[in-house]
Amino acid sequence: RVATNANNRGWNDMGHAHMDGQPYADEKEFYQWGFHLTADDPEVVAGVPLRGANVWPQRPAAMQPAFEAFFAEIARVGNAALSALASSFGANEDFFGQRYAKPLQRSQAVYYPERAPGQAVEHFGVAPHTDYGAITFVAQQAGVGGLQVEHRSSGEWIDAPPKAGTLVANVGDLLERWSAGKLRSTKHRALNPADATRLSLVTFYDPSFDAVVDPRDLLGAAFPAAEASEDICTPITAGEHILGRIRRSIKF
Repeated sequence: RVATNANNRGWNDMGHAHMDGQPYADEKEFYQWGFHLTADDPEVVAGVPLRGANVWPQRPAAMQPAFEAFFAEIARVGNAALSALASSFGANEDFFGQRYAKPLQRSQAVYYPERAPGQAVEHFGVAPHTDYGAITFVAQQAGVGGLQVEHRSSGEWIDAPPKAGTLVANVGDLLERWSAGKLRSTKHRALNPADATRLSLVTFYDPSFDAVVDPRDLLGAAFPAAEASEDICTPITAGEHILGRIRRSIKF
């Protein structure tokens, strides 16, 4: 294991993540890596939070190249998805690309232990929450479910079982803001299996720290000024929002 550094890269042990407002810490362990920046990068020199180098264990030797290859490939998927979304809103297909010069992309390899017998219902692998950034991709372990999404109207929790060759894509808070609520940040949770452990690969594909999230930029003349809520439509930087939510849920 490699201890978590100040940028939350490395091994995060059980109890490290505790969703805001929830009675218990998440029942999971995870290894996190992100967009690698060297010590002489201007953002690292300036002390911008969440910016810096990844940390890797010496063993297994194949871990770093495999995880870095996955990181690059999932970024390609994210770029394609966001380009399509930009076009669907009538914006230039490179709208998001311009705001992802140094993305706050973070990936996690997550281990969920088997649920303990008689464990309280309020214990979750990941407690109910929405994702902080723009879009999240989840690769689930075949044959082992646990991910659920909340039905917006009824509040019912709906299983999102793993399907071979697919990724789950979650809209996050920033994409909801960018779209003035046309896309909704999906509340979801993860249950620990009763009779098995579970693995997943999660990537938060988020903009550069200083990217300004303003729906007027994406929607232009289609911006629904009369309908949009002030909370969603007040401009904010991606880093400000993401860092605020991380600080309420992760022990650094």
